[in-house]
Amino acid sequence: MKINIPEELVSFIAENIKSNVRSLEGALKTTIAYAALPGNELNVEKLRHLLRDMLEKEKEVEISFESIQRTVADYYDVRLADMTSKYRQRSVALPRQVAMYLCRRLTASSLPDIANAFGKTHATILHAFRAVTNRMDVDSSLRSQVSSIAQKMGKNIF
Repeated sequence: MKINIPEELVSFIAENIKSNVRSLEGALKTTIAYAALPGNELNVEKLRHLLRDMLEKEKEVEISFESIQRTVADYYDVRLADMTSKYRQRSVALPRQVAMYLCRRLTASSLPDIANAFGKTHATILHAFRAVTNRMDVDSSLRSQVSSIAQKMGKNIF
């Protein structure tokens, strides 16, 4: 198309449009079309405004149970299999409860759906949610950990 787009703008698009290739292609075409018009200077702020609808959709992309489980397992350095295991050791139970809490907060799924993902009952998910919520009220370290995990998934819960 013979339009030069500064590398910082291409990087901005690549870093912020990740859901699928069609969205990425659409963002690039929108950027090229705007840059092709005479007198239009593009910078990151103008590009952010130009792609605001796409950027909002990117934030709304639903997170899967598996991605939450994987992120929590990585954060706490436990095996992914431990997220669905029957182990009750504290080193496994807390990360599992945090993952259940995040599934409840970051998805629109029902308790039974979350329970199926963990091989538990809906009552267990509800207990984990309440336990983590109550513990975060008195334990700022846990609150910080949960916030950090959510941010790794591109979400802000506090």
